[in-house]
Amino acid sequence: MNVIIHPAARADAQANLQRTVLSGVQFDSALQEALGDDSKFVAPAIDNGVLRLYGTNPGAKDGKRAKFAEISPGDIVAFNWNGAFRATARVVHTLESPAVAGLMHWGTFEVSGGAQQPFQLIYALTDVVALARPVRYDTMQTRLLGVGSGKFDNQSWNVITDARAAAMARELGTPTTPVRTAAPVPVEAPTAVDDADDTQTDIDRMARARREQARIRRHVVIGAQTECALCLRVYPSMFVWAAHIKPRSECSDAERNRVTDIGMAACTFGCDQLYEQGLLTVNASGLVIVADRGPATGAVADYLRQFVDTPRVCRAWDPANTHRVGFFAWHRTRAFTM
Repeated sequence: MNVIIHPAARADAQANLQRTVLSGVQFDSALQEALGDDSKFVAPAIDNGVLRLYGTNPGAKDGKRAKFAEISPGDIVAFNWNGAFRATARVVHTLESPAVAGLMHWGTFEVSGGAQQPFQLIYALTDVVALARPVRYDTMQTRLLGVGSGKFDNQSWNVITDARAAAMARELGTPTTPVRTAAPVPVEAPTAVDDADDTQTDIDRMARARREQARIRRHVVIGAQTECALCLRVYPSMFVWAAHIKPRSECSDAERNRVTDIGMAACTFGCDQLYEQGLLTVNASGLVIVADRGPATGAVADYLRQFVDTPRVCRAWDPANTHRVGFFAWHRTRAFTM
């Protein structure tokens, strides 16, 4: 795991951080078009229609490109300003796109020689949190004495790849205060639409965000590789969702906030949707079972057959956890039918 040091002290950087990371932007058709093929890779970072993006410029003589290429899914971005690290996020995907940078209205940065560069080296982020207790630069520098290359430059964007990364991650800790996810800020101001004009196919909408989702994901998706709790295959974490054992729409606020009990890791290659649609569930013994009403032939039937041919116990099953047992029972009796 690497740690990306991302200074955000300038007024424009603060505004951009608030708008496209802490609040997030709508994943609308314009953004999807600008992302192109990268859309499928940022999908795990989209939460209820909201995507969080941030970028840096290539730097003088493209000096940042080599470091940017070292960033991997699961790496931590440490945003710092006013003498301390104050927010963190995890990388889901990296891309380079002047088009996306322009759509985000991040502006440009002047490098030596007067050239203006867009912030086109971009990461899609998840698990964005504000540190309840910011970590001061001098504290971090003290912790890094004798570790790897020692001290770091907190004024410059950098990717820490040596032993300092693990030490920094420990010092940053696992934040306990999630960011208040306000309504996402549209990339451009919404345009009024005449209801009678049925020729306009796109419309801007605001979306509600799930405040507890990042906490659930931190509990069930750990590191760059994660095992799906249902099929038990290990995937890059960008392809694994933090799924609700009991549908979130059916949960009380108290149940939603039981982040250590309500969630499980489910892969995007089939298990997440099959569980959500009630074609997979977990029985009273913890076995993953298949609904009889599923298709008899075709790709979905082929995928479901693995659970019949090779029975497996759900990795999230814990008979000693009465809350989790209850959540699985709700799904089994209400969402799943044989």
